[in-house]
Amino acid sequence: MAGGQVFFATNRSVVLQHGDCLALIWSVSNIKTIHLNGEPQIGEGEKPFCIQGDQPTLTVTFQDDSKTTYHLSIFVLLPSWLTATIFALACGVILLNRNQIKKISQHPLNSLALIGLTVIISAIFLTETRLLTDIIANEGWLLASGALEKLFGIVTLALFGFLLLIAILRNRAGSSPQNASAYFPFRLWIIGVLLTIIIVSGIILFVNPRGMYVSAAYKPHQLLLRQSKTEGYFNLSQTPDIAIMGSSRTFTISPDYIEGQSVHTAYNMAVEGGRIEDMLIQARQMDTLPPVMLIEIQQGLPREPNDIAFRAPLTWLRYMSYDTALLTIEKRLKGLLDLSQLSEAIYITRYQTIYQRQPEEWPLFESNGFAHRPLVTEAQLEQSILLDIGNIPPVRCDHIDQKSQDDMSELIGLADEQKTSLVFYVSPWHPLYSNALLKDDPQYQGCQQLFTEYMATLTQNHEQIFFLDFSQLAQTGDLDLSSQGYYDSQHMTEANSQRLIDRALPTLQTAYTLSAQRRQL
Repeated sequence: MAGGQVFFATNRSVVLQHGDCLALIWSVSNIKTIHLNGEPQIGEGEKPFCIQGDQPTLTVTFQDDSKTTYHLSIFVLLPSWLTATIFALACGVILLNRNQIKKISQHPLNSLALIGLTVIISAIFLTETRLLTDIIANEGWLLASGALEKLFGIVTLALFGFLLLIAILRNRAGSSPQNASAYFPFRLWIIGVLLTIIIVSGIILFVNPRGMYVSAAYKPHQLLLRQSKTEGYFNLSQTPDIAIMGSSRTFTISPDYIEGQSVHTAYNMAVEGGRIEDMLIQARQMDTLPPVMLIEIQQGLPREPNDIAFRAPLTWLRYMSYDTALLTIEKRLKGLLDLSQLSEAIYITRYQTIYQRQPEEWPLFESNGFAHRPLVTEAQLEQSILLDIGNIPPVRCDHIDQKSQDDMSELIGLADEQKTSLVFYVSPWHPLYSNALLKDDPQYQGCQQLFTEYMATLTQNHEQIFFLDFSQLAQTGDLDLSSQGYYDSQHMTEANSQRLIDRALPTLQTAYTLSAQRRQL
């Protein structure tokens, strides 16, 4: 358009209701004229705009006399099916109890009480829903879905309060117990409850907001890698020399970097919240283990069976321990009637065009399992570390978990059967955080010592077991402690992960040579 440039935007794309205002922002260059909603304007500016029905437009005439009209779509929240549903529920309750309301109204005091309390309930309901729907319209998905859940709760309490009010006043009006069934349609409400359960479960199953079920109609609101990482391993053309396992702290260990430094192929199988139990389940699924498994672990070998129960694919069930499988089934069944999941499901389907369903800070994964993440600023790193320090739990590490030790023993047995070497390592946390963990905490210090002795015993009793304690690597000056080296208190950037691999390469080479020799016997 004769070299013309046009920028036209608004400070938000959602308003609560008609009449709400927002700011229109525009900047154009190399043009003849511009008209904002039909009114002439200068080339750059900002102007308030209140939604009344028409959407905002910017009409630009370029130097070659060509004309283009740009439109902005503003979503109005309240005139939606959700609002209509709430209104329909309220009307339904009134219609079901219309005869009782008429009888109650025959008594002046009861009628006055009914009107007064209805006004109070309505005022509280409208005030709360106004605030909550404003959150739904303008906040991120977590706050928005939480507000939606609270909104459902308020609707339920409001309807229940209205029914209770009618029951009390009906009793004051002199109804007899024999006529109670005529007053309250129990069968109808029971049918309604059953239908509600079916509808709620159906919505959760179809939308699958947390990825707990088989439906893939929408992307889930949590990072789920246990299925994709394991399937990615099975889809490899050949078994890699090194399988990288662990938690999100291991995401940035690059298989390409390992291959470039050692000529050994690798695949990153690390999953969010990964623990020894996850690695064991992954190993149980492998027909052939790789020559070397590089496994990130934590002091005390903590367990997180809830992570597996919520996040693991159902195909993992037959590879889980009995307790974990039972917990997984229990969580999935309870999830079918979870109000939080219903809120998230409705949020996803209703507002998917407004918000990004997956946070921008989530990593992007290559086919080899390696994760790309944008670097943070120094201020963001400092804030994140201070926040993590402020959230340190009172009990951090007080023993070595026995069930994790049992999982470790089985994993070692599987590796020994296939002549596979296991290289365990502890990821180096940022010194500001790790020092806060250790400071004035004899229990944690004692647990760390027990853990070190436990790992030393494993390496002494099994020639194919290696242990690299990198927990103090950051304190030795071998890692970059700035935002170029850490995303937060526990997660390293690719640059620091490469430095860690440089330190681990001699051990990895020794482990691979040992495995190759044992497999030739």
